[in-house]
Amino acid sequence: MARKPKKVREQQPQATDETRIDQRDPGAGRAVGIKDIAKALGISIGTVDRAIHSRGGINAITKERVLKMAKTLDYKPNLAARY
Repeated sequence: MARKPKKVREQQPQATDETRIDQRDPGAGRAVGIKDIAKALGISIGTVDRAIHSRGGINAITKERVLKMAKTLDYKPNLAARY
């Protein structure tokens, strides 16, 4: 019995930071959080947290991208979540 040929996945073009912003669902009036920034950039929540709170351990370019995206999405820290 002959094997079926494997299906070849079509590669999708890489999204830039700007195209990821357009794809983001703000959640019907919900405030932007670090999860939203992480999802928009395709990085972990921990990396976003380190960049925003200047904890170190991440690349300077990544930190710059995170802070730029935070400003673009109008991120404001949730003070109730801090404590």
